[in-house]
Amino acid sequence: MAYTTSLLTTAAECDELLDDARDEKRSLDRRIYNRQYTAEDSADAATERTAALAVAEAEVTTLTNVVASLPDGDYKKKQQRALRTATYRRDSLADATTGGPVATLSRQLDLAQAQAELAEVTAFIAAVEERKAAL
Repeated sequence: MAYTTSLLTTAAECDELLDDARDEKRSLDRRIYNRQYTAEDSADAATERTAALAVAEAEVTTLTNVVASLPDGDYKKKQQRALRTATYRRDSLADATTGGPVATLSRQLDLAQAQAELAEVTAFIAAVEERKAAL
């Protein structure tokens, strides 16, 4: 965007705008860094959750078959408790992975918006600095 920097008539006006724009730039730099870190961390966590979910599914399947084949007694009760625990773990992992793609894409959009805004703020700073130098 072309800025009408010719409206600026003093170096003080330029300095005021530059201070605000530089603060905004620092804020955007932090936001971008945080989003990039979160994106990397999310990808690692999603891979780990997917692997853990596969293990939990296998455990539930195995325990289901074991419990079905056992006669009534203390050992069967112990295996039923283990099956409930494994089922709860599997369901918790499944719940954690369902929001993954939506959350990932939302973070990607936020990162792209912050990067575009950073480019615009950088262009604004350059335009104001150019005007200040011309005064």
